[in-house]
Amino acid sequence: MLIDAFSAIPAARRLGFRQWIARTAYDLDVPFTDQVANAPPYSVRIEHGRWLADCANCPGAENVTADDPVMFCFSCGNSHLAGKLAPLQFPDMNTRHAIERILDKRPRQNQNWTFAETVADLAADNIAHGLPPVDGKS
Repeated sequence: MLIDAFSAIPAARRLGFRQWIARTAYDLDVPFTDQVANAPPYSVRIEHGRWLADCANCPGAENVTADDPVMFCFSCGNSHLAGKLAPLQFPDMNTRHAIERILDKRPRQNQNWTFAETVADLAADNIAHGLPPVDGKS
């Protein structure tokens, strides 16, 4: 199973993702505004089985979830967005589930994906490495 912010961060699951962001920002003394910035969406990626988004302002990256497609960078506090949440672009639900099913057949360190890769690319890569493309089917 791939990891999103809800499964990676128990407090996010318990409090709700945005409430967890607000609380963590407060604890870190980082200015935060619970508003989504009017900005182009950041693309997400999967690295080692985790859904992540890279900050457009600094080298930071954060765990994210398609259930609430926003990102707040705790490294820079989204200072370039005045502390507002950055919108995210996830693949559509069917594509996202296909990606997750294929990557789930790989060891955690090889569960990686970027928007440049198609579902067919991932399935072919699994086959090339002797793994089932999905659901045990070759």
